[in-house]
Amino acid sequence: MADFLRTQGTSLYFAYNDQVHEVECSSISGIGGSRNTSTIQTLQAESATIIAGAQQPGSPSFAVYINNSETQKVLQELYQNAASVKWAVGLSDSDVEATFATELTLPATRSWLSFEGFITDFPFEFAVDSVVECSITIQMAGKYEYVPATN
Repeated sequence: MADFLRTQGTSLYFAYNDQVHEVECSSISGIGGSRNTSTIQTLQAESATIIAGAQQPGSPSFAVYINNSETQKVLQELYQNAASVKWAVGLSDSDVEATFATELTLPATRSWLSFEGFITDFPFEFAVDSVVECSITIQMAGKYEYVPATN
């Protein structure tokens, strides 16, 4: 049987003001982006030909339970300032953390998804018999990069 990566042990990081922040979140979804297509058809052709176009950056989201941590205060600041930062998701094949030297550094012993982006929505959600939650949305500024671990 294949050795699949589990979601437990996945970590979300971002770099802001020369520091790495780890986000405690309950879910992460939507890292990707759709590809445009172009339709080519001459007047003589009976059917069209579709070719691949540019990839459009996606809008991933992640859910957090509000606890007024320092990281959540920084997330709110990022949202208010529309600051674009580097984001990274560390997969569960290792628990080594991202670091910061002159930029966000992702150790090669862990698999990573990374991208640049800014927070576009920070909606608070209130439900009976629950805790306050936010499903924060990021607009990616370009395509993501997937880097598998090099064990």
